[in-house]
Amino acid sequence: MYKKTKLSKNRLETLTDGVFAIIMTLLVIEVQVPRLIGEFANNDLWIALDGIWPLISSFFISFAVLATYWMAHQFIFDNYVKQMDRVLAYLNMLFLSFASLVPFSANLLGLYFEYNVATIVYSINIILIGLSLYVMRAYILSQKDLQTKYILKQDVIHGTIRIFLPPVFSVVSIFVSFYNINLSLLFFAFPIIFNMIPGGLNWIEDRLFKKS
Repeated sequence: MYKKTKLSKNRLETLTDGVFAIIMTLLVIEVQVPRLIGEFANNDLWIALDGIWPLISSFFISFAVLATYWMAHQFIFDNYVKQMDRVLAYLNMLFLSFASLVPFSANLLGLYFEYNVATIVYSINIILIGLSLYVMRAYILSQKDLQTKYILKQDVIHGTIRIFLPPVFSVVSIFVSFYNINLSLLFFAFPIIFNMIPGGLNWIEDRLFKKS
């Protein structure tokens, strides 16, 4: 009879924390200090700094998105997972692989924000992170031997909303980018605002939960 291989939950959580720490550090490395040659005045430096604001904006948005997904991952493993198996480990690696691409897609967005190709690539990256986390959580919920004893239905609904907010707004951003690039970039900030403001999602969450 086939027996699932059990792995260490703590080691996977440690690996995930370490990978996220590296990814979030790499984000700021991509924001290069402008180099001015020869004599220059304060105004020249201000102009140079103004030229890198897209990179700075991309850094803060991406950092917040990664923080949101790290917290979601932590919640899932703290509250849903009792023990690990090989499939869950592979799904976690898939999630980390997509998250590891954020420094690349964020830098692309910061450098070429005026082109909708950069918006599309960044959006796809966010969508893949969200989908991989959702698939990983769905696998956990389908495996009773991996779960903790009590999983509240309301927590599952709330978690689903929070996981899918960035991907949903990313899809909207892709479509809007064909008509207005600047407007499309604003949609990346909306899920961050909803997740960070206390009670920002309560109206949606409460109604979905009552209907379920």
